[in-house]
Amino acid sequence: MNRLLILFILCFQLHPLAYAQPSKQQKRNLMAFSKLFGYVRYFYPADELQNDSCWNAIAIYGIQRMLTVKNDKELIAELRALFCPLVPQAKIDFSDKIDSFTLTDTVNNCKDRLVYWQHQGFGLNSNMSVPFRSIRVNSKIEYDQNKSPLSYFSVTKVLQLEKYKGKPFVFTLDITAKPTSDNYKDNLFAGPCLSSEDLEELNTERKAIAEVKESFIFRGTIDRNLPLIQFGCYIDPSVENVQINSPQLFIHNSDNKLIPIDLDLAELIDFSGDLNIERTKYAFMIGKVRHEPLFNREIKAGEVIRKELVSDISVLIPLSLYSNGIHTYPVVDSATLDRFQKKASVKFLGQDEKAIETRLACLIQAWNVLKHSFPYWKEASAAPDSIFERSLEKAFFDVDKQDFLSTLQLLTVPLNDGQMYVDLYNETKDDATASVPLLATSIDNRIFVKMVMDQDLSKRVQIGDEIMNINGRSAMEYLREKEDLISGSQQWKRSKGLTILFNGPKHSSLKMKLRTAEGEKRIQIPRSEMSRAPQNNSVSLYQRATGWINKALYYVDLTSDKFGTNPYILQEMDEAKAIIFDMRGYPPATISSAQMLNQIQEQLTTSEIIGHRIYVPQILYPDYQNVHYKVLTHLIHPAQKRWKAKAYFLTDANAISVSETYLSVIKDHKLGTIIGQATAGADGAVNILLLPHGYRLRFSGTLVKTNTGSKHYLVGVIPDIEVKPTLEALKERRDEILERAIELAEQDIQSAAIGK
Repeated sequence: MNRLLILFILCFQLHPLAYAQPSKQQKRNLMAFSKLFGYVRYFYPADELQNDSCWNAIAIYGIQRMLTVKNDKELIAELRALFCPLVPQAKIDFSDKIDSFTLTDTVNNCKDRLVYWQHQGFGLNSNMSVPFRSIRVNSKIEYDQNKSPLSYFSVTKVLQLEKYKGKPFVFTLDITAKPTSDNYKDNLFAGPCLSSEDLEELNTERKAIAEVKESFIFRGTIDRNLPLIQFGCYIDPSVENVQINSPQLFIHNSDNKLIPIDLDLAELIDFSGDLNIERTKYAFMIGKVRHEPLFNREIKAGEVIRKELVSDISVLIPLSLYSNGIHTYPVVDSATLDRFQKKASVKFLGQDEKAIETRLACLIQAWNVLKHSFPYWKEASAAPDSIFERSLEKAFFDVDKQDFLSTLQLLTVPLNDGQMYVDLYNETKDDATASVPLLATSIDNRIFVKMVMDQDLSKRVQIGDEIMNINGRSAMEYLREKEDLISGSQQWKRSKGLTILFNGPKHSSLKMKLRTAEGEKRIQIPRSEMSRAPQNNSVSLYQRATGWINKALYYVDLTSDKFGTNPYILQEMDEAKAIIFDMRGYPPATISSAQMLNQIQEQLTTSEIIGHRIYVPQILYPDYQNVHYKVLTHLIHPAQKRWKAKAYFLTDANAISVSETYLSVIKDHKLGTIIGQATAGADGAVNILLLPHGYRLRFSGTLVKTNTGSKHYLVGVIPDIEVKPTLEALKERRDEILERAIELAEQDIQSAAIGK
């Protein structure tokens, strides 16, 4: 029997608060509900269903109903009762009874207003930047200051209008914009800003923007309490080719005549203007009336979702609806919908985070997001349905947040995504777990002490001691159990598993059996340090600072916190005959670091080359079917004055994501020699799903291939020269990968000197 399943059963026996094991019918009910929930949530485009807050309640209420259903006839009836108020056209029945239907033109004059979902990845978080976006094409845009990603531009600098406080004013300006296409030439508007604490609304109505210059007039009153004011504009980032000209301000004097005021205009690229000065911001906004397509592919009128929910039960739902620009058709009966949502909300509000319905609601939402948007299903170790069933059974045994966190981790494991990670983002990480001042490594499927980070402990434990047993179990078995809850390639699982090997409950102790030079010994170490994160294991035995190895050879640690902070190292590298770049880990997430990495690539290329390619999924249909991709890349231009030095890059499985993006360009274009071990094999933009009760799921939201089109996922960047670790080098505290790079570099320097 699977060791994880045994563990789950033991947990259930020890915790009487756990829910009873689900019956076969309950699992069938929950599978059907979960699939239908995802199809409606992410692919049915009705206006009434776009309130994100209602979906948690719908999930909770639906799960409660599914737990009581006793047979398939009841299941169909309950699914209809749950979803037909939301989707009036939905057909839910036994598969042999489902027939097709025709989407009728409910409103004769709205044929150009077909509304349907387009997903570029899945836009799960409105605060995230591109490339992930989800829109309903042609739907009305409802701007919300707290959710809409609007950019603020200052039009004027701060104006001192003390003598005019309390006076009415008129602000005018000319706005022109070029439409994106003939179909959307009437789609731009200028109007009052959205309500916010730090600005005053201007009194005006929305007005269409066209290519022809047109004047816009905004009215307001000078703030009595804060006569320092500034005029600005909130602009939807998707709006392009907008020009704002001829701003003018007029203030009513005591005779109610308009007096022109001289304006000190802000620079166009000044996004905030005088941030440290307390002032009233009067702002208007420029936005779009309705959503324009993210890509060219579209859903046609009459296209439907026809899916089997479970064996012999299917659903039919339209993928598109007509709209008159105000709402979609058919209009859901508001009274029916309101009653349904109130009923669901009552059930939702009555639940706490320990309830089975709460856990299953999180599980269903996470699974659906992955099911419909995860780009690497072909590389997964199991199909979506079996992954859900396994996680579902585990969720019934959970009794607290940490239990359920492991269930969500279990959900991610078969997807083999090294960037996939589940955590509790609103809780302090070290509240529950801690570690010991040791790091471990594996050599030939044996585990050894890699580093001792406590002076007293170093008297009892030496680097190179073999760890035979941890807490009464084989060390390798203990490690593999850690790896069982890690998603990713084998090399990433091993690297991360070794990093978190000693993590455990805070205030507990770790018992180990060691094989040392003096023989076997048993020790007990209290977990007194913070638990470790994956990147911690990239620490080498000797922390070498960036600088000269010898007069001809220069070393750069690309993963150091200080990397990117010293621009003078570029000048020093210019004098080197060979440079070793260490990428055994992750570079600092700073602008200066990214700029310096780009400069290094520019120094190494002799011609214009294409950077790393990222494929963003363009999703129209559920279950990740018939997906196309938007390719994102960039050009790398050679530096005007290039180094003469040869480049050598060190890497291993600790290099992931951005590190692999960088090394892939080096590998594909042969810009240097890569030495060490395969990288993690997980790259691309990370998407983030925030779930109820503080759970957070990160996953690879884009597809990545090498520039030659070959597979990167799980494989990683394969070094040109592989260096396998040896026990001898570990005990002698030698960095074998760096040693090999120095050896190669010095050989090449010597060969170049002889060649001259």
